[in-house]
Amino acid sequence: GFYLYGKSTDPQITFNLPESSQLLISYAIIVTIFLKFALMLNPVILELEEIALKNPTLRRWLVQMDARSSFSSSKAATTATMSPNTKRAIPSIRLFLVGCTVGTAVVVPYIALIHSAVGIFWSTCVCVVIPCILALQLRDWSSFE
Repeated sequence: GFYLYGKSTDPQITFNLPESSQLLISYAIIVTIFLKFALMLNPVILELEEIALKNPTLRRWLVQMDARSSFSSSKAATTATMSPNTKRAIPSIRLFLVGCTVGTAVVVPYIALIHSAVGIFWSTCVCVVIPCILALQLRDWSSFE
């Protein structure tokens, strides 16, 4: 695009669009981000709920928390007698995970720096450290005795 239009292009692609469609595109991007967040967090939440329902102490505590909350259903009091295999959304687990995510975003605003540091660490491990360890394990050390 830069070779075709020259210096009249903006670095962000949405700024190059007509004024009438910029707002619509911006809203679509925001909605997409929220939907992706919910879709990516859902399997984690379902697994944590399954683990919580198998633990009787944790289950009782979560049901009591949900019964006290303002958004709980009228069935919250009867869920303490549910079988551990019953799948039920536990709002306190969902709120806790979303709160942890928001808290992390607020406390660590430059998460890209942390991701790059973790990536550098694991790249070094995979490229340098792990091959050395595997080579040492494959070596026949009985000839050195």
